[in-house]
Amino acid sequence: MLLGLGFLQFSEFFQDVIAWNLTYTEHSTTINILDWSIPKPLKEGVIVRVGAARAFYQFPMGVLAISLGVAVFPLLSRYASRGDIPNLRDSINRAIRLSLVEGISTGVGLFILAEPIMMIYARRRFSVADSMQAALVLKMYVIGMWAYCSYQILARAFYACKDTKTPLKISCVLSVVNLLLLICFVWIPGLGPGAFGLSTSITFMINAMTLIILLRKRMGLLGGRKIAACLMRAVFASLVMAVVVYLLKGNLSRANNLVVLGVCVPAGAIVFVFMLWILKAPELYELIGGIKHRQEISAAQK
Repeated sequence: MLLGLGFLQFSEFFQDVIAWNLTYTEHSTTINILDWSIPKPLKEGVIVRVGAARAFYQFPMGVLAISLGVAVFPLLSRYASRGDIPNLRDSINRAIRLSLVEGISTGVGLFILAEPIMMIYARRRFSVADSMQAALVLKMYVIGMWAYCSYQILARAFYACKDTKTPLKISCVLSVVNLLLLICFVWIPGLGPGAFGLSTSITFMINAMTLIILLRKRMGLLGGRKIAACLMRAVFASLVMAVVVYLLKGNLSRANNLVVLGVCVPAGAIVFVFMLWILKAPELYELIGGIKHRQEISAAQK
């Protein structure tokens, strides 16, 4: 189970190994293949910039996606042990919908605000150019935020059914795919270190889609219409949020980056929640209900 969920960490380790070998340094400027000498595509310090971007996409993933996966796993295990497939399917459906709402909205928000986020983080650490490169890496990573979040649910659905091998096998195969994509993408002009984020996003999208197809074959229909409707609501609400945040960010272009985030983050959250309310999204009420339930449990324990 831990090996399957640790797919991201293993992939990042091997990505760093590739980065070390493809980074242009004073003492190593080319890659020699037979009689060819090819200039290395990555600038020195790329691992530091990629590491900074990883920290900012992994933080919301840990707070939102992993916490949701941990919370829903006992329920999935209970239904699976009883052989209660209808309730198991329903619980998986609800968890996937919540993960999509969280992943899409968070990904869109981080994509738009990547520059001020990295400028604040990189203050006195990076140059402005390096900060912009780190922001590009972050943007490429958060393209797949919905897939990272969904993966936490889908993998645990297999674990609840006592199947730890399927997610692990898929992750092992896709680790190789991830590295191959990275090796191809680093040569794309203008992308550079963004290849680390883009290859990871694409790999997780394939991973999530593969798991949901296999899960559907095993359990039958998972409520695809509900998931599709949720996806449309989340995308629409996120687009409205994106427009508002983008306009606010533009009007605050001369303001301090802390001010930009201090205004844009709460404004974006309010707009997104408001749009879900306008659309009468059941995920909003399920999320609120889940928060109230956890508060009641905490109060009872005290």
